[in-house]
Amino acid sequence: MSLFVSTQTFKSQGGLNKAIRSNCTALICFKTQNMSELQQISEAFSGEIPVDRFFELYEQATAGDHNFLFVDLHKKDVE
Repeated sequence: MSLFVSTQTFKSQGGLNKAIRSNCTALICFKTQNMSELQQISEAFSGEIPVDRFFELYEQATAGDHNFLFVDLHKKDVE
């Protein structure tokens, strides 16, 4: 079963519960002007991708009007 959760806030009141944030397997992030929110997202996934690299990819991925950043958080065994 797949569960999709849509929210406008990541951590703040009314946002995602920590249990959900900690167990999600993918993140879709659309363009936002809220840099605090974006910083929280980048820090939450810093174990998967460095914060500076996250911001680089975010800027590239959201450059168009309806573009978004998709982050696959499933661990891959790459040899």
